[in-house]
Amino acid sequence: MRETCLLSLNMYKSIPTYQDGNWTNTDFNTKGEFIEYVLSIFSVPGQYEFNKLSYKFNEEAKKFNAQGFYCNNPFRSKDFTRYWDCLLYTSDAADE
Repeated sequence: MRETCLLSLNMYKSIPTYQDGNWTNTDFNTKGEFIEYVLSIFSVPGQYEFNKLSYKFNEEAKKFNAQGFYCNNPFRSKDFTRYWDCLLYTSDAADE
């Protein structure tokens, strides 16, 4: 028990981490280790490598925000499915 307390006193930070379906703790001994970890899991704007399909989905999100729905056809109907299939598979953006 005493060793555990001493270890935690020397640790910079411990954060909950979700990996492979389980929650664990990731421990950092220094501020530098923590900063390196954070920078490794986030990309700076402009480094996400969006393709044309990403922008198409952004258009759909804007449409949803304005109207409150994506497609006015009943959920899982043929027309609803066709709407999403056309968005995904007939666009040249899906190839990139």
